[in-house]
Amino acid sequence: MTELWRGRYRPVDVVAQGGQGRLLRAIDRQHDRPVALKVRRVGSVEQRNQVLAEARVLLALRPHPSLPTVREDFFEGDHYVLVMDWVEGTSLDQVVATRGAPGMPLPSVLRWAEQLAAAIDHLHAHRPVIVHGDVKPANVVLTPDDRVVLVDFGIASSGLMVSAGTAGYTAPEVLDGEPPTPAADVYGLAAAMLALLTGRPPGEIRPPWDGVDPTAVQVIERALRPGLSLEPQRRPASAGELVERMRSWSGAAASAPAPPGVQPSRRSRRRVGPARLRRWIGAAPAWLRAGAVVVLVGVVVATLALGGGARSPVLRLQGPDRYTTAAAIATASFSHTDVAVLARGDDLSDAVAASYLAGAQGGGPLLLTPPDKVPDAVLEALRRLKVKQVYIVGDASAIGAGVDAALRQRGMRTARLAGVNRYATAAVIEQAGGQPATLAGLGATALVVNPNDLADAVLAGSVAYRGRFPLLYADADKLPAETLSALAEDDIKHVVVIGSSSQVGDGVAASLARAGMSVERVSGQGDPASESVAVAKFARDKLRWSAPQLDLARGDQGGVDGVAAVANVGARGGALLLTNGPNQLDPPLLEYLKQQKDRHDPPRRLIVVGDRTTVTPAVEAAAAKALGLAG
Repeated sequence: MTELWRGRYRPVDVVAQGGQGRLLRAIDRQHDRPVALKVRRVGSVEQRNQVLAEARVLLALRPHPSLPTVREDFFEGDHYVLVMDWVEGTSLDQVVATRGAPGMPLPSVLRWAEQLAAAIDHLHAHRPVIVHGDVKPANVVLTPDDRVVLVDFGIASSGLMVSAGTAGYTAPEVLDGEPPTPAADVYGLAAAMLALLTGRPPGEIRPPWDGVDPTAVQVIERALRPGLSLEPQRRPASAGELVERMRSWSGAAASAPAPPGVQPSRRSRRRVGPARLRRWIGAAPAWLRAGAVVVLVGVVVATLALGGGARSPVLRLQGPDRYTTAAAIATASFSHTDVAVLARGDDLSDAVAASYLAGAQGGGPLLLTPPDKVPDAVLEALRRLKVKQVYIVGDASAIGAGVDAALRQRGMRTARLAGVNRYATAAVIEQAGGQPATLAGLGATALVVNPNDLADAVLAGSVAYRGRFPLLYADADKLPAETLSALAEDDIKHVVVIGSSSQVGDGVAASLARAGMSVERVSGQGDPASESVAVAKFARDKLRWSAPQLDLARGDQGGVDGVAAVANVGARGGALLLTNGPNQLDPPLLEYLKQQKDRHDPPRRLIVVGDRTTVTPAVEAAAAKALGLAG
């Protein structure tokens, strides 16, 4: 490159090239200094006028220490050239590649994040607004004096810079073709900081935590995840606010999450194999769009929704089958959610294990499907809730590929979690669910239950959902290798066994103890009603959950309807209670309900799950009376 542009700029080499043009490094012969030339071909008078109007925006931008200054612009033949300061240094993706093991130290990342946020907010404060559109480590230069500079911000269009973006760092709405907004830059900053802390681009359901500083894990889980929300309006309002959250959690990594009495673990996470988990960010399909879908059949109408307005203290949620019942509960429990979990309805062990995932992924609904086709009621529930990401639990033999296709056709992303058996599937879910919670003084905690006792398993599911305790499986007389391996990899220190010794034997408890874990058992007399009372008391006394709402379902059929109620119970810190039959309110359960009435903060709502043959009106009335609630 020997030509001299505009009589002063001599191009040296091509730094980058793409659909938006070329980025050249050049020498300004007039001042003998390096500059960056952004070169874009313009083929018409309309394009020429457009780039000139856009350039006026960037040329009017006030200087900022973390942004290269735009010096001038000119035309060179049929090319438009924008001249910016050349920033000497090393891009952060190269820094991580050479120095990160696996990621960069949290103090360094926080310092860089603060500088980048200031630069991004500076762009957003300009009028008209300038959006960078491609915030990523490769576009951040670390200078020799330990400053970071956000480079490669291009040309504004209608006040908003348009950029093709980079998979993994580009906000989902931009991947779908919507114009980038400041919220897209907040997403990019969160994704970039995640990559710096973990040493790799974002993309999996959970980043690998191997070797990552536990405090950094808390920053990722608590501060960066909101910035990566699928919905722009749910992200922090500014880049600066995102960094404030990072700083707050970096100094409060040991503080308790929302459920009182439960604290996050401070250990690293094990990586989930790529064969088991699909990337959830990348080449994204179209977003969920409104369309004509068959409405729910036999489902409680929208006036039964649990949010807002005058509400009856006693509510029945039902459908003609387990699929529509779960859909009815989902739409009554949530008004809007990014994420949902879908499991097979003919074998509920996967669904119960997925309770942990549904709660850990932001508290979304747990829905059921037959193996070969998603019921219309479920599709309608997903549409009404504006779900963007569905985690399918089970391999193609459990839930066919047609289910993925049906969801993607409606604009939803899908990712599968599966193992070779129910024990391995629960272990995979445990790995994908994020960082386990801890019980104070006992360490990282998991739940263990027998999958063949569905009533006990469902009760454990409600605790796993809200408490963020992994739910793993054991046989009556054997601790499966898959379960023991998952407990060891998660560095679990304490195990809560749900169910009597006839379901999870003392030999299993002894195996857990030999593996270095403390064990406690939560159990009633072996029947669904007394078991549910025992679990409810555990949540109230040990976890300090207030239980403002109680859900009542039939238990002698294995608590099938209770599976659908898990998310409703978990989202509200309630308690799931099971009857021993359709028209039975056994003395232990009745006595528990009466005790709740006399609390200083008694339950304000009773949800009856199932139709009148499942839980009879007489049982509903007796339960409401015991609680002091008018039907």
